[in-house]
Amino acid sequence: RDLVNTFGRKCLVLFKLMLLERKVVFYGHPVKRLGDTVLSVVSLFPNVLEELLLRILPEPEENESGTNYASTTVKEMSRSTDEYGFPLMLCRKDAPIQPYMSLQQIGLYKDDTIRGCVAGATNALFQRQQKLCSVAVDTSTGAIDIREEELRQLLTLTVADQRFADQLQTTVKDSEADSLSGSPTSWQGGDDWVRQQFRVYLLSMMVCSLDKDGRAMSDFGTLFSNAWKKTVNYRLWAAMSHPKITDIEPRHPCKGQLGLADLRKNVTPTQLRDTVATTRYRLGEAVSPLKAQLGVAATTTRQEIGHAWSSASTTVGGWISSWRSPNIRRTDSSASGKSNLSTPSTSGQSTPVRSVASGAPSPSLGSTSGKMDSTGNEPLSSADRGRGAGLATNHASSSEGRMQTSIESQQHDTRNADMIAQALGGEQNISTES
Repeated sequence: RDLVNTFGRKCLVLFKLMLLERKVVFYGHPVKRLGDTVLSVVSLFPNVLEELLLRILPEPEENESGTNYASTTVKEMSRSTDEYGFPLMLCRKDAPIQPYMSLQQIGLYKDDTIRGCVAGATNALFQRQQKLCSVAVDTSTGAIDIREEELRQLLTLTVADQRFADQLQTTVKDSEADSLSGSPTSWQGGDDWVRQQFRVYLLSMMVCSLDKDGRAMSDFGTLFSNAWKKTVNYRLWAAMSHPKITDIEPRHPCKGQLGLADLRKNVTPTQLRDTVATTRYRLGEAVSPLKAQLGVAATTTRQEIGHAWSSASTTVGGWISSWRSPNIRRTDSSASGKSNLSTPSTSGQSTPVRSVASGAPSPSLGSTSGKMDSTGNEPLSSADRGRGAGLATNHASSSEGRMQTSIESQQHDTRNADMIAQALGGEQNISTES
């Protein structure tokens, strides 16, 4: 429980670091606290602490028969495993674990035959030598200095790992708050409960490692799982049969979809701003060529639409002009033809109308006498002249009315043509603006 309070989420980082068999130094004061921290990390692995204690016990002297019962028992116990394959072979000759190491033993870290080593030290020389170990752990502050970039990537916690570590922290803190308030101490949140949670985590990871496609191990970290499968402790475990390991569901204990709670806990405002800026920059780079292509296509389309509209306007304008011209010519011819009719003179006599074919004057209206006047025409009586004047007047009025109607029709057609032209011009302006 103290380990969880000191390191928080990084407690799970230490757990996974032990499985990778790297050279790790724990340093700090006092020695008791230093040793307790190292042994607490080792105790997270089922039965490994017992294996370690059996290995570091001094061997007793041989009896009279020459048999060393103690050493034989130690060897037999160290080789025995349970139905799940525990304990893992984390403590070996090429991977020693020492709760405390003196300065005289510093050569152990420089030995090439040593694959990994976990030890506690109070001398600052272990901390200062950067090439001495891969990871340096401060037991006082809970800081973990991972000196290899590749190892730092391997130990990056996944979202499911972070949920698991957060649940540990929350439960332990709630248990401590209850104990301080005078409530009876419960098993949940205690030391044994913490060890049980890591046992479940390790069993789940072992089962998922047997998955051939590797999807189940993604929640534990794909890079970490690939590196762990190359270690000695995993290869020894995988080489043996474990009857009950298949009874465990192959999934992470905290598997689930990413939610807002995970984002609030795992993403800081600075990381969010950096992510948004990076995403905006990448989107801009991806969209720039597309924008250029769209601009060229839009310009070409606009030009084609303009040419098509100009051609259509010209065609419609010509059609309107050709539609208006026959009406104007027809109106002009009608007016000129009707103006040739005889109109009454100021003296009350009608102007003779000549035949178009012969050019001879047509006979006067109402003529009954055969007498001719000085011009060669037969003189009209007063009654005939009155009737002729009335007919001429009515004819002139009718011609004037028809001319007025034709002019009004022409003006109406002109207004319609102007309205059509204005409508076409407005649509062209709208298309151009678009």
